Amino acid sequence: MAICAVVGCCNRSKSSSRKESAYTNLFRLPKVVERQGKRTKALSSKRRSLWLARIKRADLKADLPNIRVCGAHFVTGRPAKLWEEANPDWAPTLLLGYDAKHEGTARYERAARRRLQRTTPQVDVETAAPAGAAGVAATPPENHCDGGDDDGTFAEDSPSLPRADCEVQAAAENESGVAVKAEMTMADIAALEQQCTALNNDVYALRAQIDQLEWTEIAFRNSQAKVVYYTGMANFDVLYGIFKVVECYVPHGVNNKLSKFQEFILFLMKLKLNSHNTDLAFRFGVSEATVSRIFDKWLYVADCRLKPYISWPDRISLQQTMPQAFFDSFGANVATVMDCFEIKIERPSSYEARSETWSQYKQSNTAKFLIGIAPQGVVTFISEGWGGRCSDKHITEHCGILDNLRPGDVVLADRSFNISESVGFYCARLHVPAFTKGKKQLSAEEVLSTRKLRIHVERVIGLIRNKFTILKGTLPIEYVARREGDDSPPLDKIVTVCCALSNLCPSIVTELREENGQVASSTSELH
Repeated sequence: MAICAVVGCCNRSKSSSRKESAYTNLFRLPKVVERQGKRTKALSSKRRSLWLARIKRADLKADLPNIRVCGAHFVTGRPAKLWEEANPDWAPTLLLGYDAKHEGTARYERAARRRLQRTTPQVDVETAAPAGAAGVAATPPENHCDGGDDDGTFAEDSPSLPRADCEVQAAAENESGVAVKAEMTMADIAALEQQCTALNNDVYALRAQIDQLEWTEIAFRNSQAKVVYYTGMANFDVLYGIFKVVECYVPHGVNNKLSKFQEFILFLMKLKLNSHNTDLAFRFGVSEATVSRIFDKWLYVADCRLKPYISWPDRISLQQTMPQAFFDSFGANVATVMDCFEIKIERPSSYEARSETWSQYKQSNTAKFLIGIAPQGVVTFISEGWGGRCSDKHITEHCGILDNLRPGDVVLADRSFNISESVGFYCARLHVPAFTKGKKQLSAEEVLSTRKLRIHVERVIGLIRNKFTILKGTLPIEYVARREGDDSPPLDKIVTVCCALSNLCPSIVTELREENGQVASSTSELH
């Protein structure tokens, strides 16, 4: 059990077997701080020496690590901080076992009062002398305005406040009888007010700049160009509507550095710009691992919440929204336009996987998706990912798109889709653009029909890939593998979310019309 080292003090450390007193806390002899700079080392060494000098125990020099001093020897019951050298509790002061002058407390309090008086100048001349100064008569200031008399006293009819260019002196007396004066002119006060106003304006301007530089709702609400460039959405209202659909199902803890909206913007920037995780980490001030976790978290929820926006419309809705030129060329019963597109992936380590994903068309390892497009340009179906080696026919017959067909529907597809029998099984009809097999050249009508179809398909697929450039890059092989507990790999989720988001943007194909024998298309700008 530790005992206080001060001569004559019997206080011990706390014990459950005896009643605790107010001063049973024991404090170690301060150590010399070595690795925090020369000033800290010198100050801590000075404090340690002062403690030893106050304790006056030469017999304990061999046992310095075990020296303890209880709280009874400090004014506040505990030592002051290292940097509070003027504090009386910087070293033991009370009940040291020998006669000592205890002027430290009074000196510390007087110094504190003087600092307060210096930082609080008084304008009223009549209050120059403090009312609480005992035994000292209030005397007028020695220097004053021109309105004063030659003998150094104020006239009775002198105004209580000087004019603007006069110096106002406020005198206060400390207990030692020394007068302390704080001088400030009216011009100084006006200058300080102007400076304060200017600084406040600077603060407001800097806060506005921070709002624009940070990824906040205010920054995107005030800049449609920022919404279009970073997210691909047409305006902030659409962006915020999608955010409200998704965000309520995304977990978010109190320790998260980014808000939900900032995480949503990070997720969309990854899709829109295909930014590297390092780039996003620097932009948002988080680690790369945090960027990866945020993207995976939002991708899972967005896939579940936005998948319903890719739906197969009924025939009446298709006919009501079909462009007139498209209706004239292909009839009123067109249900969908089929095509496949491929996304490059990293080369798998497995030879079998390399073979399954190798695409002769792209000369690379790819994942292939089948997409169904309505005549007005909306994505109505997107398949799961297949290896780049799979044929268009195989994917069509096994992805489930044919289950949506109704008797009498017309399916438009490229000539690589040799699925007439499969479509006929559902009492539907396949319309394939004409090609020159067995012919010298196509007729003018066949050329026009083929060009209209290709323009329609290529513009829709091009819109999705240009708007969300993650589909144009080479994706990591980890995105292809299905993770534990997921019904689909991340790549499938990415493609689904991109197609759903494109459906929430203005249609790329509004009307197909014939002008001067050429096919023209009214489109919105590609972002």
